[in-house]
Amino acid sequence: MQEWLQAASQEPNASFLTQGAASTAQSLGLTLVQWVGKPQGRYPGSYTLAGHSDIVQAVSVSRDGKRAISVSDDTLVKIWDTETGAEVSSLE
Repeated sequence: MQEWLQAASQEPNASFLTQGAASTAQSLGLTLVQWVGKPQGRYPGSYTLAGHSDIVQAVSVSRDGKRAISVSDDTLVKIWDTETGAEVSSLE
């Protein structure tokens, strides 16, 4: 039970796991620790890099962390800005 409640604390407040843990804790008379400023996305700072029309086979990030490169079965190689999630370039 303790591991489940701890795992739930890492999820966004709106997630099914967190809501279930809060309900269970309340029914058991327990108080969950409130995480002030808790990120509300599962992976803060993450982006969905939409642009490929087929399965992405590989992704690599530059050494400085500023660019990501994705390779897809659509025969495209795309370069992305990791800070904004914007497509920088597309190579065929």
